[in-house]
Amino acid sequence: MIWVLGGTSDSREIALFLRGLGLPVVLSVATPYGRASFSELPGVDLLEGPLGPEEMLELMASRGVRLVVDASHPYAVSASRAALEASRRAEVPYVRFERGKSSTEGLLECESFEEAARLLSKERGNVFLAVGVKNLGVLVREIGPSRVYARVLPSPDSIRRSLDLGIPPSHLVAMQGPFPRDLNASLYRMWRIEHLLTKESGDAGGFRDKVEPALEMGIRVWVVRRPRKEEALTFRSLEELADLLRSLGFTG
Repeated sequence: MIWVLGGTSDSREIALFLRGLGLPVVLSVATPYGRASFSELPGVDLLEGPLGPEEMLELMASRGVRLVVDASHPYAVSASRAALEASRRAEVPYVRFERGKSSTEGLLECESFEEAARLLSKERGNVFLAVGVKNLGVLVREIGPSRVYARVLPSPDSIRRSLDLGIPPSHLVAMQGPFPRDLNASLYRMWRIEHLLTKESGDAGGFRDKVEPALEMGIRVWVVRRPRKEEALTFRSLEELADLLRSLGFTG
């Protein structure tokens, strides 16, 4: 059994690729929303719920996991750390998918959401936050809800948490990505955005389609860099994954 840590569109492709090779796959997602997004994966066992190191060890033992493929979000540091720890304790190989990075000039880089909040609190103008609901709290507290405009996932929990932070309903849009350039540009114009804050999510996360129209419109673009994760075997494409599988003895 191969266990795939999911939650991104990449993890869906990876799970289907592994099944196409005839390998048994279990895919885990952290939330009910994630489960709904991955409902149609023929032949793939789907698990829902956050997992700590002990739960991961139990999963690996009960399912007979022989390989851990970490395809979680680039910013899911705690999940990746727990999976790596569990794989070491279980003596099971661990490999991680690394999204390619976009090379776009003219960006203002931040090391953390806390740093971005401090810097943006000193600026004037409306701020568009495309960073996910988990990171809104520190940003709204520093910047103030009246200047914040946010895009979150269309789940009741995401909308409730955003409103609880004081973000006005008229400053909130709940949509499932990826989003085309024209839609992003329309939101920037409608809300008279002067600053965009986003993650370094790569092209698969719609990075260019968010950033390039903003730059063309004279909007200042702030990017929170990807957190560093512990070193591990990594792959950047399905071809590289196939090579790793061969080297680990899973395919001929």
